[in-house]
Amino acid sequence: MTDETYTMTQTIKERRAMRDGARARKCGSRSKRCTLPSDSLTPAQKRKLNSPVETVNLNAPMTYGELVKLSPSLQFLYLDHLVNEFKARQQDLIAMLQTSDSTAYRLFRGLPGKLIFKGKPRHPAPEWETFMTGTLPPPSPDDPDVLPATPDPDPEPEPAPDPDPRPKKVDVNPPQPFEILSGGFTVRCNLVDLIKTLAPLIDGDQSYTFSVSFSK
Repeated sequence: MTDETYTMTQTIKERRAMRDGARARKCGSRSKRCTLPSDSLTPAQKRKLNSPVETVNLNAPMTYGELVKLSPSLQFLYLDHLVNEFKARQQDLIAMLQTSDSTAYRLFRGLPGKLIFKGKPRHPAPEWETFMTGTLPPPSPDDPDVLPATPDPDPEPEPAPDPDPRPKKVDVNPPQPFEILSGGFTVRCNLVDLIKTLAPLIDGDQSYTFSVSFSK
């Protein structure tokens, strides 16, 4: 291979690599978009990806057939709650599950965690007996998760019944205040005594018409 042929071959290789690199380079709208594999899935395919929802009541007894329907993590959560909260012994759990010892031991060994039983009491704890009878004690008022009870407000007093049930009569013409319309009198006195006599009989806020006649 001559030098000219080698140089041309290398040039072609370099240009081809530059071409491939330019095609893979992201710029414009391609550089701002972030795609995910789930973008091309249909709604039905996305729903199939969701796992079923599991619920468990931690404060209710459960048989072996009901327990094995749960996932191993929920099985351990349920049994560990019984051991820690209700002081359940190993024989208490076997009696509740209504299964044989070998089956229960196989279930306990297959859990994702280890059940830690505290001590070796001969008799069931009072908490466990209360749990099995279904009469759980009321929550303590010192529990931070329990809100204090708010006393009910006193009911408003009812109005007293009317002793006279008959309908009340409404006077359409209420009595008018006392008003002097006319009058006359004869006295024998001087002017000062006359004014003193008229003052109590005349209202200062009203106007009057006087007819004066006198004799000496």
